[in-house]
Amino acid sequence: MFVTGTKLLVRRDSGIRYFGDLHGKTVVLTRGTVQAQAIPRLADDDVQLYGMLADTKSGSAYRVVGEFLTYADYALMLRKDDPDFAAVVERAFARLAESREIVAIYEKWFLRPLPSGVRLNLPMSPHLAELFRVQGLPTD
Repeated sequence: MFVTGTKLLVRRDSGIRYFGDLHGKTVVLTRGTVQAQAIPRLADDDVQLYGMLADTKSGSAYRVVGEFLTYADYALMLRKDDPDFAAVVERAFARLAESREIVAIYEKWFLRPLPSGVRLNLPMSPHLAELFRVQGLPTD
């Protein structure tokens, strides 16, 4: 499960910190994304942006800026005709969230170096942190 949203990737020396700073500027979108359809000439997915930064030698010249303008939920797909497996997955996720181990897993894959050595440096969004917190609440 993952929650992300729309942000901007800009040159560090551009002076752009928020969406309003784009007035009169050229904006590039990723074809086929929700943003390209819903928010023409405005922004891109932040997870894609952090991936692009991690995969380029010039990444230090850029930064991701802006408040979330849209949100996108990513999730695991399960067969709908297998309630036993769905229950196992739900219990495992609840256990990971309740123990906070889910946070360590997130940090391993999004903040620390990946097996390839690339580091995404993608902080957890407040929305995902809240989802993990709520999921980990004990039920009576």
